Amino acid sequence: MIPLGSQWLDIRLLDAAATGDHLRLATLGPLLTSSDFASRYFTGLLERQYGLTGEVLIHSSFEDAAQSVLEDRASALVVANAYSGINTFYMDRRFALAAVFIHPTPPYGLAALPGAQPVGRCRIAVHPACVPLLKEMVPSDQPYEAVLASSTSAAAGMVRRQEVEMALTNAEVVEELGLRFVSHTRRIQMVWSVFVCTGHTPGKTHDAAAFKPAGNNNARML
Repeated sequence: MIPLGSQWLDIRLLDAAATGDHLRLATLGPLLTSSDFASRYFTGLLERQYGLTGEVLIHSSFEDAAQSVLEDRASALVVANAYSGINTFYMDRRFALAAVFIHPTPPYGLAALPGAQPVGRCRIAVHPACVPLLKEMVPSDQPYEAVLASSTSAAAGMVRRQEVEMALTNAEVVEELGLRFVSHTRRIQMVWSVFVCTGHTPGKTHDAAAFKPAGNNNARML
């Protein structure tokens, strides 16, 4: 167990989960989510500090990502601590906490299509964990309906497809999809947890019973 200031790792667990010197990190997609960027940051940290290479495998939910680890299709699971269902992974005896690190999200803000005109009551795609930011970023005189999305990246895609008028999303996907911010932006300092299978032996298939998260699991992703 090695304290590294803004991160903590049990390199023995990560080494055991690796195939050779390579780790496959499973997390929430699609591309350009905050989870995707944080996982890429972590692979760079592992390479610089420990000589381990890595790749990021994105999934439609954290539960699907966890399942891929249990089925040995991925080495480790990366989850944002803001995710309301993270307790499932902490309590599951099939997982062990292998690392914790701090990495900010890309700048978050309200985005729309270029040239879009204001409407009376707008629909705003937003990830559930980001709902509190709406009070900060939506003008007080603007009526709106929050439409839940599975990630900040997915929220931006809903604007691109004109399913909603605005999205609370991140700067990387705004640039990628050709959207524009219509509010101020700010980063969120985020803690991330990395889980591996307990008693992991590379090439071994573990007890891979499907995840059944406790409580309501409607789009509780980041």
